[in-house]
Amino acid sequence: MWRRGLPLALYALLVLLSWAVERPTAPNVHRPSATVRAFGHRDSEATHIRVAYDDFPSQSDHARPPVIILHGSPGRARELAPLARAFQSHGYRVLTPDLPGFGDSTRDPPDLSIEAHARQILGLMDQLKIPRAHIIGWSLGGGVGMHMADKAPDRIASLTLMASISDQSVEGTRSYFAEHAKYAAGYAAATLARYAIPHFGLLAPLDDIRASMRNFWDTDMRPLTGIMQRLTTPTLILHGRHDFLVPPYAAEHSHDLIQPSRLVITEHSHFYPFLQPELAASHILPLLRRHDEPGIPALRQRADLAPEPAPLFGTPGRWLESAFHRANWIILTIAGFLLLLWRFRTGAILLFLAVASGLIDNGIAFAALFILQLTAAVRFYLRGRRLSHAPRIIGRGTAARTPSHWRDILSAHPIRAALATRLVPHELETAFEAAGFHRLFPLRFFTAAFLAWCLWMLGYFIASIASYAFIIRPLTSSLGPIGCLLGIALTIPLIRSAELLLTRHGRRRLRMSWTRLTRREYWPAELLYWPMAPFYIVWGLRHGPIAFTACNPGIDSGGGVIGESKQAILDALADAHPWVLRSIRIERGSPETRATQALAAITADPALAFPVILKPDAGYRGFAVKLARSEQDVRHYFAAMHAPAIVQEYHPGPNECGILWARDLDAPPGSPTVGRIFSITRKTFPILTGDGRRPLEDLILRHPRFHAQAGIFLERWAPDRRTILSDGQALRLAESGNHCQGTLFSDGSDLITPELEARIDAIARSFRGGLDIGRFDLRYESDEKLRRGEGFRIIELNGVTGESTNIYDPARSLLWAFAVTIRQWRLMYQLGAARIRAGHKPLPVRELFRRIREHKRSRSGPPLAD
Repeated sequence: MWRRGLPLALYALLVLLSWAVERPTAPNVHRPSATVRAFGHRDSEATHIRVAYDDFPSQSDHARPPVIILHGSPGRARELAPLARAFQSHGYRVLTPDLPGFGDSTRDPPDLSIEAHARQILGLMDQLKIPRAHIIGWSLGGGVGMHMADKAPDRIASLTLMASISDQSVEGTRSYFAEHAKYAAGYAAATLARYAIPHFGLLAPLDDIRASMRNFWDTDMRPLTGIMQRLTTPTLILHGRHDFLVPPYAAEHSHDLIQPSRLVITEHSHFYPFLQPELAASHILPLLRRHDEPGIPALRQRADLAPEPAPLFGTPGRWLESAFHRANWIILTIAGFLLLLWRFRTGAILLFLAVASGLIDNGIAFAALFILQLTAAVRFYLRGRRLSHAPRIIGRGTAARTPSHWRDILSAHPIRAALATRLVPHELETAFEAAGFHRLFPLRFFTAAFLAWCLWMLGYFIASIASYAFIIRPLTSSLGPIGCLLGIALTIPLIRSAELLLTRHGRRRLRMSWTRLTRREYWPAELLYWPMAPFYIVWGLRHGPIAFTACNPGIDSGGGVIGESKQAILDALADAHPWVLRSIRIERGSPETRATQALAAITADPALAFPVILKPDAGYRGFAVKLARSEQDVRHYFAAMHAPAIVQEYHPGPNECGILWARDLDAPPGSPTVGRIFSITRKTFPILTGDGRRPLEDLILRHPRFHAQAGIFLERWAPDRRTILSDGQALRLAESGNHCQGTLFSDGSDLITPELEARIDAIARSFRGGLDIGRFDLRYESDEKLRRGEGFRIIELNGVTGESTNIYDPARSLLWAFAVTIRQWRLMYQLGAARIRAGHKPLPVRELFRRIREHKRSRSGPPLAD
C-alpha cells in the first residue's frame, strides 16, 4: 500500500516546496508613480489607482513631445527599457508606464480593458503635465494607443502600432464570444498550472497571468473597427512578416482602415522591439521627427521590406489560405472534430501544424479536441452501462480486459488508469466502458483523466509547433511543396514515436511496429501486387483485361474472385467426399432460427459433433472463423453473423497446409494427370510455452515473433491474459490457419511427392463443372502421411484469388516472392485465355466491381478468428 502512495506523497511534497520557494512579489513603492482615476464598468465605481512608470529624461535641449511606450499583455515597463534608451539617445524624453494590473502599478483595478488603460494613461499625462506625446503601443498596447488617439486626438502627436492587435475580425476565431471563452479557459488552466505543477518559480508569476487574462477578458476589440476608420492621428504600423502571435494580415487590415497610416513590414517576429531595439527605433524616428510639431500632413505609404513568399501550392494554395482565414470558427471546429474522428492522433498533429502555420487559431484546435474527448468519454461510459449484462471482455486489442480486471484497476489504481486513457491506444474506450459497466464514478479517476488529457494536448501542441519550426519550415524553404509534405510525413511518426516511448506498453508497440516494418511477411499485400501493374497490362493486352475470370467454370463469381460460396465449392467435390470435411450451409434468417438449425444439424450428424467450425459462406483471410465448443457458442456466433454461414466438421490436425494446384496446359491427351502442384505452404500454428512465472500477456509481448501480432492474440485471449501458464505448458494461440490471424506461412515444397501430386490431381479432376486452378486448404496428421497422399482432409478450396501463400515465407526473399506471384498470375491469364478460346466468357468488368462492392457490404460477423 505504501508503495502505491509514495509517488503521490512525493508529488505533494514537491508542490509544497514549490509554493514555499515562490514568494509573492510586492509592488515597488519607490518607483516614480502617479495617482489617476480608475474607470470601472460603471463610472459610479470609479476610485483612484497608482500607475508606476520609468522616466528616461531627454538628453537634448530641444523641446519635443515625449514618447510614451505601452507594453503588451502580459508585460512590464522594464522590458521596454532598451527601446526607451534608443529614443532617449536621439533626444526624446521617454516614459514607460506599467499599465494598471501589471508590474508595480495597482494590481487589481476594477477594469483592465484597453479602453480603461487608455483613460488612465491620459490621466498620467495630466498628472505629469504632458500636453502632447508620441504614443508607441506594442502588441495589446497598440489597442490602448488607438483608444487614446480616439479620445484625445489633439494630445497624440503620432501613433505607432508595433506588432499591434487590430480589430475583432482578425482575431483567431473572429468571434467575441469564442475569444472570451478562450480567455476563461486560459485563466483556469494557468491558475491550475501555478498551483498544481511544482515549477519552483520557473513559470510566470500568478499576478501577471491573472492580470493578462483579465486584460483580454475585459477588452472588447469590436469598437476598434470604428476607431480606426475615424482616426486622424499620423500612424505608423510596424509589423514583422514572421509574427506568429499577430499575423501580418492584421497589420494590412489596420492599414486599410486607418487612412493617415504608413505600413512597414519587416522580416522580424513579434518580439522585434526587444531583440533589435535600435533597428526598431530607426523605423519609428522619422515619424516622430516629422510630427514633433502639429499640423504636418500624414503620409500614406506601404513599405514591404519582407515580401510575402509565393503560396506554397500556387494560386490554389492562396485560395485555401484565404478560405481558412474567412471561414467561421464553428465550421472550422466541426472540420477539426471530423478530422480527429478519422484519425485521432494524426488529426491532432495536423490540427496543431495548421495552428503553427497560421491557418487556424489554437482555440479551434483545442476546442475540437476537447469536444471529441468529452463526447467519447460520455459515449463509452453509456455504452458500458448498456453492455453491463452481455460481454465477457471489455475493449479491444491490447487494451481488452475482463470486467472484473477493469473494476480492480479503477478502484485500486485510478490515476494510473487515467494516464493510460491518453498514452495507451483504446484505453480511453475501455476504461470508460468499464466505469459504465460497473456503474462507477470514481472522482479521482475522472479528475486525473481530465488532467491527463490536458497534459497530453499540451505535449502534442508543443511537439507540433517545434516540429513545424525545425523540420517542416526548413524543408519547405529548401524543397518547396515536396519538402512540406516530406516534413509532415516525418513529423507524424516522430511525435507518435516520442509518445510511445513514455510507457512500457508504448515501447512494446514500437518494437512491434519495427518488426512489422522490417519483416516482409507483415507488409500489406498491395506492396507486392501494385509493382506488378506493368505485367497485368501486358497480359491484359495479350489475353484480355481480366481473362483470368474465365478460369474455373465450376466456380461462380469469375472462377472464385470474391464472394463465391464455400459450400457450393465443397458440394462440387462430392465425388471426393472421403477427403473433404463434412459441412452444411445455414441460410439467412433470424439469429434464433439459424442457431436452432445449426444445433439440430450438430445433433443429427455424428461428423458434426462438438467442437465444430463456424464461418461465413463467403469470406477470406480467416474472417469470422470460430471454433464452437458448446450450444452457447453457437447462439452467440449467430447473434452477430447475419450472412449465410457454414457449420463444418472440426479436424484437430495437428498440421495444416495450403496446396495450390493448377491444370497443365501442355499435358498430353490420355495423361494420367491433368495438372500439377504449383506450390505448398506449411502453416505453423502459434504455440506459446509457459515458464511458471510470467502471465500470458507478458509471454506474448516478449516472444520474438508473437509480439508482432500481439494485438490479435491479446484480444483473442483477453479473459486469460493474466493467467500464468505452468512451466512447459503449451498453449495454441490460433485455430485458423491464416497469416492475418497469427499463423506462420513457410514454403513446403519438400512435401511434394508423385503420390501426393497424383492424389490432389484426382481430387481436382473430380470437381464438377471444371477446375483450372485452386488452393486446397487442408488439415493433415503428419508430413510422412501427407507425402504418401494419405491422412488429410480438405477444409476448403479457393479459386483464382487463392494465393500461393508460400510468398509470405519470412525466410524467402522479396524477389523470390515476386517471381512466384508473376508465375502464378501469368499461368492464370493463360488458363483463362484457353477457356475463352473454348467458348467460355470472362466476367464483365462492371460485374466484377459490383460483386466486390456487394461482398464488402454484406460481410458480417466478428472479424477476429479463434
